[in-house]
Amino acid sequence: MNSVNPLNCPICGFEKCDFKIEKKSFSVYRCRSCFVHFVYPQPVKADVFKIYDADYFKRGNKYSQLSVAQEIKREDVINELRWLRKIKKYKTSGKLLDCGCATGSFLYAAKQQGFEINGLEISNSAAQSASRLLNIHVENCELPQTRHSAESLDVVTLWDVIEHLQDPRAVLDKANSLLKPDGIIVFSTGDISSLWARFTGRYWQLLTPPQHLFFFNPKSIQLLLKLSGFELVEWHYLSKQVKVEFLIFKMMEAFGKLGNIAAVFYKISGSKRKYINLNLHDIITCVARKSKKK
Repeated sequence: MNSVNPLNCPICGFEKCDFKIEKKSFSVYRCRSCFVHFVYPQPVKADVFKIYDADYFKRGNKYSQLSVAQEIKREDVINELRWLRKIKKYKTSGKLLDCGCATGSFLYAAKQQGFEINGLEISNSAAQSASRLLNIHVENCELPQTRHSAESLDVVTLWDVIEHLQDPRAVLDKANSLLKPDGIIVFSTGDISSLWARFTGRYWQLLTPPQHLFFFNPKSIQLLLKLSGFELVEWHYLSKQVKVEFLIFKMMEAFGKLGNIAAVFYKISGSKRKYINLNLHDIITCVARKSKKK
């Protein structure tokens, strides 16, 4: 292995990080201390923002195209309801901010469950879609630029978001400052130490730079939370309801020809199935509370 020196881990600051793999012309390194994997060097911010255009949210038809004109079906927000069950163990109402809210499906479900909803999204097109759906102003910015004041929020959520961030520590630090003393942060992200991630290696479906810039594991997540003033209270590998279209898209993206074969078989089968319940035990959902002292 080639050791990068000097290159401090962007999470724990450890001085020795090893080159692990190159994918799509991006180099991925692993910290020898907390074992987080990260892209280095990172793309410039302007190039990162360009990724999240309107077409990004059409990939595999992943994001629910909900609208006020249609009846929202329970099957369209199953994942969101599962997340809300975790949140409601600690908070049954209050002011909630969803960071990286995409087109607004989680905020829609949270509103139905009695939360005062707020959204933030760096994609202008997605922010506009969410605003129309929810009839609220969704901020088109990163969390450090939010208009929310200190200690004004009860819940901050980031669903499949922190792996996209250029500086996860700065974002979690900001989330801590925005939460009330008894506030919670809830998020999900991939686990690169999982059996599935290790089995698939470079073909792991979440190893997708430059969209994903960080690849966490339980140790690095706990450390990141501690450094940002949080205490991890529970974490789970939840089942996820996935659109069949998006599953095939990810197979094609990760496995190439094998994914194309799966797409052909699905089309030939004539199946009308819209969703599949899936759990590869490679996505962690975490709940953490704000520590009394940071």
